[in-house]
Amino acid sequence: YLVASPTVGETYDDSWIATHDIVSGAGSNRGIGTYNTQTDDWTYYQVGTAPNPFTSGIGYSIKRGTTSGSLTFNGSINTSDVSVSVISTGNGYNLIGNPYPAYINSSSFLTNNTGFLISETIWLWNSATNNYDAKVTTDDFIVSPSQGFFVQANSDTNLNFSFLK
Repeated sequence: YLVASPTVGETYDDSWIATHDIVSGAGSNRGIGTYNTQTDDWTYYQVGTAPNPFTSGIGYSIKRGTTSGSLTFNGSINTSDVSVSVISTGNGYNLIGNPYPAYINSSSFLTNNTGFLISETIWLWNSATNNYDAKVTTDDFIVSPSQGFFVQANSDTNLNFSFLK
């Protein structure tokens, strides 16, 4: 799954990982990680390390041992615009995500950030096909709360998620 936290203040550590049945990987890797655009690779949480904060707007890859149940996030709900740093180094793909506990419109997000993207496209992981689905501005796709997705940046900048009041 590709996810993003809809709250501020939540961290992930060994306890959070055990509670949410996050799988073990090679060595001390755990099945939660961020995407490293510069190396086109994943950076995984290492068992026994200090708690890591979930950063608003950043996407995380999660692999669970079970396919049922929900992930829970505690903390303050995001109620303002969220700015997320992206880079164009390497392949330019950045894993980001909906930082709100509400749906957002992909068309609005893409249009508002078009000057910083190679194309007005988001890529969502589809676990049924084990592939990425591309959604462009004209698809007017509704991004679920906490949904993670990829964008391809054309510069090192900040993308903005606008909070609708």
